[in-house]
Amino acid sequence: MPSLTPNQNFIDKLLRLKAATCLELDQDIAALLGLSSTAFKERKKRGAFPEKDLRAMVQKRPDLQLDVGYILNGTAQIQARLQCSQAQDDELLATCWPNELALVDRLMADAFDIPRDPRSDAYRDGARALLLFKLVDKPLHNPFELGTAYADAWWAGRNEGLSIIKLHLSLSCPA
Repeated sequence: MPSLTPNQNFIDKLLRLKAATCLELDQDIAALLGLSSTAFKERKKRGAFPEKDLRAMVQKRPDLQLDVGYILNGTAQIQARLQCSQAQDDELLATCWPNELALVDRLMADAFDIPRDPRSDAYRDGARALLLFKLVDKPLHNPFELGTAYADAWWAGRNEGLSIIKLHLSLSCPA
């Protein structure tokens, strides 16, 4: 697995923090962390995520119930999810990451519940899988046999999922 660039690493952490706090704007995250918008923008340019400020804020705001480990590395509770069946997995996602799941549902609705050419369930599943991978680090797994039209549709949907999350980030994290 290739390592992330500092800026992409920052963006991934920022996206997890935004999802966990239901905040969409960088300036709101900066204020929550006790940083000025300018200081936050500079850190973002350098790819220097304000880990110290995050830890301090979590200590001051236990009511937010933020998982610092998950925000910083995206791996908290992943092993527990890997042991679950698909139904249990969906239930666990709804329990552990309701905000992220709501964001996935909103992004999917924005992308597919509009006038456009219809897409197969396999295609939509691929897009949703990519969004879950990016937001809660749910492992990507194409459930279809390789070389079939279903598998191809899933991969194509995964590619659209990447476009959806990039668009979301560009709109919520302007340069």
